[in-house]
Amino acid sequence: MLFSLTSLYTVVVGFVIGFIFLPDLAKFFNVTLSQQTKAGATLRLLSNIRFKTIALLRFGKPLYTLEVSKIFVFPIKSCSYIQPNEWEIDEHGFKHDRQYMLAFWEPKKQIYEAYTLRNATRLSLVRIDYNLKENYFEFIYPVIDMEGKTVGEKSFRLPCNVTPEFIAQNRNDDSDHETNLWDVHFSSIDIGKALPDEFKISMQLNRPGSTLLYASKPKSVKTGHPSGILKSFRTTYFQDYYPMKFLADEDIDTLNSKIVSKGLDFKAKALHFRPNLVVRGLKLPYQSLDNWYRFRMETDTGYHYWNATEKCPRCSVPNMKLDEGVMDKKMAVSKTLSSYRKVDSGDKHLHFLGMYAINLDEGYTVKVGDKVTLLEEKVQPYVGPK
Repeated sequence: MLFSLTSLYTVVVGFVIGFIFLPDLAKFFNVTLSQQTKAGATLRLLSNIRFKTIALLRFGKPLYTLEVSKIFVFPIKSCSYIQPNEWEIDEHGFKHDRQYMLAFWEPKKQIYEAYTLRNATRLSLVRIDYNLKENYFEFIYPVIDMEGKTVGEKSFRLPCNVTPEFIAQNRNDDSDHETNLWDVHFSSIDIGKALPDEFKISMQLNRPGSTLLYASKPKSVKTGHPSGILKSFRTTYFQDYYPMKFLADEDIDTLNSKIVSKGLDFKAKALHFRPNLVVRGLKLPYQSLDNWYRFRMETDTGYHYWNATEKCPRCSVPNMKLDEGVMDKKMAVSKTLSSYRKVDSGDKHLHFLGMYAINLDEGYTVKVGDKVTLLEEKVQPYVGPK
């Protein structure tokens, strides 16, 4: 009997010690959360049990707190940005974010496809002024002549709050059109009359049917949606599926140090990754955004909760020389990220930086300097929008 109790005690103590020091044991045995092996899968399972247990034992007490350092909003997808000190969160995430999209008609598929900075690099040269009181965004763009030289600037305005009257005045036809964004299909309205021809020429939007779209019906966000918490799916307009993308200043600092170590001449900014929210205060290497799950923003109106959903895979857009409107030929960002950020078991070929998230409530304002507090971690392998 004594032997049995001693054995049980030894097993329990061993389990508790292993549970507490799981990250150190994984490091010792050279097993990582991103490994697509049985050992990797076991580590992810045990890590999630550990994360959930820690959250329960802390009774909602924060794991650690960061601070909002930057806010970005992109009224037209893949075009330029505004950087306010505060911004409202609505049902779709950051209000007015990606509510318009530049697109071209794909005749074989009979569908609208998005212009991005990969196929329209000059869009990074646009500047945006905004006047929420008078309800407009003003897009200021460089005008080019027949030889491609910049000869001046012009601008056009789009409303912040889109009305039925504006749509009726600017739509090219009475039909809604099927639109594709990262293999998610939805309907949109062609409001191309609001887009100056000179803007399309200057931005070299020369594909057939180039126009401006407005979403007639937002698309539902299903992948990674917090089950049982929200009565209905969150919806977005032309965002990359999720309502919000966020990353940390410290991750950009790490990236730049590695770019320098490779002898490459490029300085990355958070803006290169087109996030909505940038936070600061991570204590590397012990803290990371990679496993964020439940977190809250602490604003003037109290606590507001979000669920992180999955890591953000990075395409070639962060290699843009934003002030020049061209792509870095050496692809410094992509080459560097691919050397150390293939960190997700969901796809062993992609490199990742930053996280996507879904807001659980709406109708409040987030400000630079607000606290962002992690409440629970979870390993969530990348699956992409479904």
